[in-house]
Amino acid sequence: MTVVTAVKKRTKKKSESEKYEFKGTFSGTDAEWLKLVKTIVAIANTSGGSLEVALMEAVDRQLFDTARIDDKVNAFLSPRIHNITSRVKNGTVLIEIPNSPSKPHIFIKTGAYQNPKIPSRQLNEFYQGQIWVRHSGKNELLTKDDFDRILKEKLNEFLASINIIASQFPISAKELKVVESRESPDAIPIQIRESGEGLPVLLKKERVDPNLDYPYNARELGNILGKSVGFIATAASKLGLKSDMKYAVQLKNPQGKVIMVKYSNEALAFLKKFLTDNPGYNPYRQS
Repeated sequence: MTVVTAVKKRTKKKSESEKYEFKGTFSGTDAEWLKLVKTIVAIANTSGGSLEVALMEAVDRQLFDTARIDDKVNAFLSPRIHNITSRVKNGTVLIEIPNSPSKPHIFIKTGAYQNPKIPSRQLNEFYQGQIWVRHSGKNELLTKDDFDRILKEKLNEFLASINIIASQFPISAKELKVVESRESPDAIPIQIRESGEGLPVLLKKERVDPNLDYPYNARELGNILGKSVGFIATAASKLGLKSDMKYAVQLKNPQGKVIMVKYSNEALAFLKKFLTDNPGYNPYRQS
């Protein structure tokens, strides 16, 4: 089967979507490999899916075995994407990408390659620090809606794990007594009644969507205050805002590394007043 035939067959069989992409006439250039890596990462950061690639005859099929694809993709990322699989058949490679539980996956290295038309010039397919996702049939940078989606997925996973733990220690409704709260209007105190004494338990209602309370990232604060992203991030750190949950919340990956900081309206008000009172403030200056 020729590459052209493969392209026609696959394109007719399945259209591109958020969960599927087809790349035809892959010849193995650095630019093509980097586009492939970016697409795999974007699919893993969204909801998983598959990628089909029609290989030119000169391309070494062994480069597409599962272990080599895994190494090539994860060399650029943190955290790693696990369980990527691939198989080659009739000149077409099918790469299966999981809906990764470790998302978001962030590029820790820039994907650079030489411009084929101007060899002295370098082009970049993606940059260090970027997070790519799928929107319909396209790869695009993470948006606030994508951030909200990932955050809610993480919250649902956490709540599911709590339900599993709770199911190991069932408590009959007859053993619970709701008592009047005198400590906080936001708390629902519950007392377990057993053998007369029981163990008092206080359940406090927590906010379930941090984005409602922390609606800004550093870029958005910078746009409002007329400052750069670096200025806002450095100032927030120097002024202690990042470590105070009144002003900021830090989103971390499974390895505990901070990947994004969101700021509250209180942080915006604080910075606005501080910069008004200190118009010459320079967060980069050594103190």
